[in-house]
Amino acid sequence: MLTEEKIEFTKQIYLNLIQQGYTHIYSRGILDRKSDTDNDFFLVPLKADDPRLHFEESDLIIEDIHSSEVLDMLNGDPIVKFYISTTDL
Repeated sequence: MLTEEKIEFTKQIYLNLIQQGYTHIYSRGILDRKSDTDNDFFLVPLKADDPRLHFEESDLIIEDIHSSEVLDMLNGDPIVKFYISTTDL
């Protein structure tokens, strides 16, 4: 079984994702909550040809990579940390 690794969602990672052709960010939400203070959000970058962008009846929260929601994630949050799952790249 692969161990999920994560990298912090920083401005440099954001710019690298754009350069690599990613167009959207899908939030997998808080995973592996071990305590009330463990609020790590896992984000999945998607390219324009990713089929998850076209699920009409989906509960997936997908934002354009340039949206204000994604830019807010870059600015950080005092409680929540945002990570890119390396297994999704």
